[in-house]
Amino acid sequence: MKIKQIVNSVLQSNTYILYFNDDTDVALIDIGDVAPVLSSLKENQSIGNIFLTHTHYDHIYGLPHILKVFPECKIYTSKFGHKALQSSKLNLSKYHNDSIICNPPQLQILSQGDIVNLYDSYVEVMETPGHDKSCLSYIIGNNLFSGDSYIPGYKVLSTLPNSNRDDAISSELRLSELSKSNNLFPGHHKTFLID
Repeated sequence: MKIKQIVNSVLQSNTYILYFNDDTDVALIDIGDVAPVLSSLKENQSIGNIFLTHTHYDHIYGLPHILKVFPECKIYTSKFGHKALQSSKLNLSKYHNDSIICNPPQLQILSQGDIVNLYDSYVEVMETPGHDKSCLSYIIGNNLFSGDSYIPGYKVLSTLPNSNRDDAISSELRLSELSKSNNLFPGHHKTFLID
């Protein structure tokens, strides 16, 4: 699997493009700016899966557009994430003057311990609430995608309406430990690769 990081224009969130099987199969972790994602695809490539780390606006605002381009794409989120995608207040898009209400039929709800078969790999799912009730983190091979639940050097924001400080501390400690043996791809800022 190859991984390409895109730094988005809204709050400098990260979108990660994952290339599998000699780059013919493509998945995303979060979706912000759509144009750089589409320009990163070759003619024979399409996006079949999008894994959301959480459903705050800066991590989902490209979703309506990308689903128009790839209407069969599967979307993965948590139970609360599914609820938040249907509420511009819960997903914070209301406060960005870009209301997003989205309930794609191919959405799949994930929870702690789920395993998703993804091309030639497996996605391990962890519930990592605190920053938001919808937060999920993913391990694919030796790569950990932590969203906003763990960003080394930055305190996890846990003062939003659906945040929880105690859960944030617990999730951060758990992910910090996992990052010692995995490449870390957080929701903002740089990536951290193990030697």
